[in-house]
Amino acid sequence: MKENLKVTFAKDLEALVIPWNKSPQCDSEKAQDYYWLPIFDLSEGRAKVGITLEGVWGIAKDGCIRILSDERSYVFLLPILEKSP
Repeated sequence: MKENLKVTFAKDLEALVIPWNKSPQCDSEKAQDYYWLPIFDLSEGRAKVGITLEGVWGIAKDGCIRILSDERSYVFLLPILEKSP
């Protein structure tokens, strides 16, 4: 069930006609690029939290993105998202 939701969410994200940011993954040996949308700024704009095309959260800073584990619930981000414009 969870995998089906992730696949559906990723397809819905991919269908959006919006400018995606492209950044390499931080501390990765594979140098994989991720496409992501910024959702809100952290630390007065020094880092951005966004959602990747794969449907997982990431934090972009210093020209790369750190992917947060999709095994954890990031419910603590919801109050921040509700207050963002």
